[in-house]
Amino acid sequence: MVKQKSEDLSSKQAAEIQKLTERLEEMALKFDTQLKGFKKDLGARTRGKSTSTDFSEDIEAVVSLNKRFQDFEKSVLDSIENLKSDIASLKQTNTLCMSTNQNSILLHGINELQDDLYAFVIKTISTKIGVKITKAEINFAHRIGQKKANSEKPRPVLVSFCHRWLRDDVFFNKKRLKGQPILITEVLTPEVGKIFKIARNKYKNLCWTSRGRVFVMVENQKFCVDSEKKLQDLVNECVIAD
Repeated sequence: MVKQKSEDLSSKQAAEIQKLTERLEEMALKFDTQLKGFKKDLGARTRGKSTSTDFSEDIEAVVSLNKRFQDFEKSVLDSIENLKSDIASLKQTNTLCMSTNQNSILLHGINELQDDLYAFVIKTISTKIGVKITKAEINFAHRIGQKKANSEKPRPVLVSFCHRWLRDDVFFNKKRLKGQPILITEVLTPEVGKIFKIARNKYKNLCWTSRGRVFVMVENQKFCVDSEKKLQDLVNECVIAD
């Protein structure tokens, strides 16, 4: 059984990407300052008057400084390219994680006393939702998050299906659970989760997620908001229209 908690993994990847991005910006600023210093020294050497009685010493100093500059410039460019490669690799890993999440759902409201999650999940989906599944069609099912001693709210159960179509069949028929204590939601990345929370506070039931994207209904029109800026722009447009 896979025990890696998807939400924690996504959060960790997002933090690593942010850390690398900040590191890249810091290095770029530092390198730019040092490169300007090199160029200034080189220019002063080239244009300035010689204080040496041996002209060949000045030429040798300029050549040496130019060589140092070229070596440093190459080192800078290599460092930046390595960082870019690391960021791209992390983003690719995050994309793969999101792809895995698209085969998954979260079940909320399952009592912590349920020992055999597989059996309960299969029974709930088959009888309450009406989608017949077998254990062989589930990759894994496990709770996520730390259990809180003083909390009566059960931890959600992450269920990953072997096939996307099966996951979609279950998710798009979740309305059949209406009136039941169990709720089904998508597995969202931290970024999308934040956008959805803001949108939910603003648009209430006129906001939902589908395939990891946030949608809102405004004046009978459906809008996809994949960034906080787009959501804020939509809110501002509605305020202006009112």
